[in-house]
Amino acid sequence: MKLYLLNALVTPFEPENEDDVGVFVVKKIFLQDYNSILRQAIDQKMEIVPAIGHQGTVEFLCSMLDDDLKSYVKYNRNRIFLGEGDIGLIFRLESRGDSLRELDYDQIKAAHEKGAVEWLLLSRVYAPETIMDPASFLPKENNIMSKYEDLLNSYSKGKKVNESDKSTFFDKARHFLNPSTLKTLWHIATHPNCALKCFDYGDYAILIAVVAYVVMPLDAIPDIIPIVGLTDDAALVAWAISNFADALRRYEETCM
Repeated sequence: MKLYLLNALVTPFEPENEDDVGVFVVKKIFLQDYNSILRQAIDQKMEIVPAIGHQGTVEFLCSMLDDDLKSYVKYNRNRIFLGEGDIGLIFRLESRGDSLRELDYDQIKAAHEKGAVEWLLLSRVYAPETIMDPASFLPKENNIMSKYEDLLNSYSKGKKVNESDKSTFFDKARHFLNPSTLKTLWHIATHPNCALKCFDYGDYAILIAVVAYVVMPLDAIPDIIPIVGLTDDAALVAWAISNFADALRRYEETCM
């Protein structure tokens, strides 16, 4: 099995005979999933094949991925073929318009900041006899926030962070956070659609629970506190910043 790093959705394959059909299954993922899947493939000794035909995409991916994964992202225009069981990780613009010109790093970064990019997982199976139900590949609910809402409710007893909490959060947290980090955490708490491009549902729900804990009354301790083992505002926020340092940095670079 091979894992391909791609910047295009459709990848050619070579049929061995006239009955050979390549079925491509595509799933939308997030940046954190991309990092996780690539790392798992490396740990499992899969062959990693970079097949990214745009230098701007290479530079952008290197700015987004964890440091130990960057060396696997390389410019390569060689023709590749997905075999049975092979998978691909794809980063691409949702729409490139009428032009096929190559975009540079700044243009791709601007598209990412606007939410105009896609992270995709591609798998190929040989199954011409299989009848695939499209519904099985779609979210159970149209609202992509539903999973995040469930986790948030469990971690913070349903506490929602809103603009009315801003002054409380800044007044309390400014004693142990620098202004830049304060701004970043608040931006994350109030921009879920952007944040979920850098954090998975669970991690994002934890960060919101941490912010909620700082602004909520002391008798409303969220369920995340026993999990982390901290009950002090400063220690809890410091833990969150340390635990999600790489993702926080990516968020600052791409969403602020």
